[in-house]
Amino acid sequence: MLKNSDKSAKPSPPPLVPSRRLAVELKKLYTKLEEFEQQKLDLETILLTTTEHGDLIETALFKELRNFRLRLEQLEQTRKGLEREKSDLEIALETVTETADLFQQELLQARSILEDEVQKRTQELAQQNKRLQAEIQERKRIEADLQLAASVFRTSREGIIIMDAQRRVISVNPAFTDLTGYSESEVLGTDLRFLESGQHDKAFFHRLWEAVHFVGYWSGEIWNRRKTEELFPAWLSFTVIRDKQQNIINYIAILADNTYQRRSEDRAYYFAHYDILTGLPNRILFQDRLEQLLKRAAREQQWVALLVIDLDGFKDINEAFGHQAGDELLIAIGQRLVQVVNNDDNLIARFGSDEFILVLDNLPSGERALQIAVDIAAQVLELIQQPLEISGQEISISACGGITTYPQDSEHADELLKNVSATLYEAKRQGQNSYRFYTRAMNIEARKRLTLQHYLRRALERDELFLLYQPQVDIHTHRIAGAEALLRWQHPELGLISPSDFIPVAEDIGLIVPLGEWVLHTALHQAKQWISQHQVALKMAVNLSMRQFNDPLLLHRIRQALEESRLLPHYLELEITETLAMQEAEKTVATLRSLKSLGVFLALDDFGTGYSSLSYLSQFPLDILKIDATFIAEIETTNGANLVSAITTLARSLHMEVIAEGVETKAQLACLQQYACDYVQGYYFYKPMSAEALTQLLLQQEGHK
Repeated sequence: MLKNSDKSAKPSPPPLVPSRRLAVELKKLYTKLEEFEQQKLDLETILLTTTEHGDLIETALFKELRNFRLRLEQLEQTRKGLEREKSDLEIALETVTETADLFQQELLQARSILEDEVQKRTQELAQQNKRLQAEIQERKRIEADLQLAASVFRTSREGIIIMDAQRRVISVNPAFTDLTGYSESEVLGTDLRFLESGQHDKAFFHRLWEAVHFVGYWSGEIWNRRKTEELFPAWLSFTVIRDKQQNIINYIAILADNTYQRRSEDRAYYFAHYDILTGLPNRILFQDRLEQLLKRAAREQQWVALLVIDLDGFKDINEAFGHQAGDELLIAIGQRLVQVVNNDDNLIARFGSDEFILVLDNLPSGERALQIAVDIAAQVLELIQQPLEISGQEISISACGGITTYPQDSEHADELLKNVSATLYEAKRQGQNSYRFYTRAMNIEARKRLTLQHYLRRALERDELFLLYQPQVDIHTHRIAGAEALLRWQHPELGLISPSDFIPVAEDIGLIVPLGEWVLHTALHQAKQWISQHQVALKMAVNLSMRQFNDPLLLHRIRQALEESRLLPHYLELEITETLAMQEAEKTVATLRSLKSLGVFLALDDFGTGYSSLSYLSQFPLDILKIDATFIAEIETTNGANLVSAITTLARSLHMEVIAEGVETKAQLACLQQYACDYVQGYYFYKPMSAEALTQLLLQQEGHK
């Protein structure tokens, strides 16, 4: 039996065991408790059965029953103890379970922390790996760069010099040796003074090193000396290398031979500033030097003269002997000019195709300067006239010149050049082998020409040009047989401008071809109108200028004009001057024959003024000779009459008709009637007139109202 003290005492909690072990022990206790319960039931059943049989067995069994009850009480106590143990075990199990849950939570938390730590560490390792890969790639790149730099250093065509902070050479490449002749062993530990040429002063090198130290680099051209003592131009680049504390650790110099570059630049400069053919300065260099000469003349109060020379008939020589002969002639003329003006104070330049210009510098002032300019001009023109042997043939040529002076005529280079151009124009108008001094009147004339050029370019657009018609009269019947179309210009501000003023300008600026084409179309349309509207047919004479006659499209233009006007070719008479015809006689023959094939009439104008070759004249397919007005003016004299008689006889022998120009008196007409002249034109019969006036005249002649 259990003691009271034992009954009241609470069982101590069982030691903490793992949850699985506790469950097994608890299951055993439950099994034992169930066995006791079953025995208790069995005993109670027996007890009840015994009581039912009466008191017979009470005595026998009483003792046993009491013992059994005692045992039963003991079992009850045991059961209660087991229940307490069960309760304690359940409490312990709960405690263990809670502890296990806490442990599991702590375990999960620790696992999460561990996983975070693992992930963080993994990321750190990945970053470290990435950095390592980058460092590896950078090291590979640096290694490749070093290999490339070493390769460049070895194979570079420029000399490379590496120096320490004290400017001592620590390395040079093979190109340096090739460039200077010094080997690496000869220059290690030295500075670069052994390369100095003596062409640069101390201030130059002071500026060089100052730029290297303060800017970090310097580059420029420098003269150096090879080991052979030969000087050569080089392009030098200096760079300074510093560490993180900005301390100088190295200097690097790159040296390139600039000889060929200098030669190329000199050659380019020569081509840009000198005439390739003659070797004389061209216009660009001339103008630059002229400015310098004028500045010096202003400082020293001296005079300067400009002499421009233009060859006469140079184009004829080119066409007669070829362009190679023309080039040889220009070279020879340039050499002759150098002989005349052969000191450093003077300047000679080729200014155009056949134009040279001389500047006479360091002249005294006043009349003495003018006299020196005149003497030089005379010498030049005389020297040019001396025969030259060109391509195995002796050639003679003349020239014209113009002179202007500083400061008398102008103090500005541009104006002096304009002045000298004006003098040349006047000299050429004066005649071959002549020269002219600049005058204010020439400047006015030059300005007038420029004004005419400006207005003439727009004259066609503004419908300022018109035609007058000079009737050609049959010398026997006095009937109008033809008309010569004459170009006129009526400017709204300048008024009526003479053809002698604007035709040369049109020739100079290249407008004569479009103007001539306009004259041709207008005249042919007018001739067709007279035929179609008034049934009056007469020949229309149109003059061809030199540029028109040499135009490759001349034949096409005339054919097109005839087609557009629908005028039959035999109503058109084309006139060329004798001077034009004789310039290139063989070419003239071919062109005239082509024109003749169109069916037009051909006339030789101003006959007697151009020194025609009779041999060529007989080859020209001409229909008409026009006697120049200068001969008609002298026809009443013996010599004049004889000349006109000879011309008409020549024309008859060549089966040509004759037209006399400039007939102004009855006596002149009478003389011409004696010499078998066919047609006349001049003020004696009619002045040039408008198309409307000539229309009325023709209608009256034909008997129309």
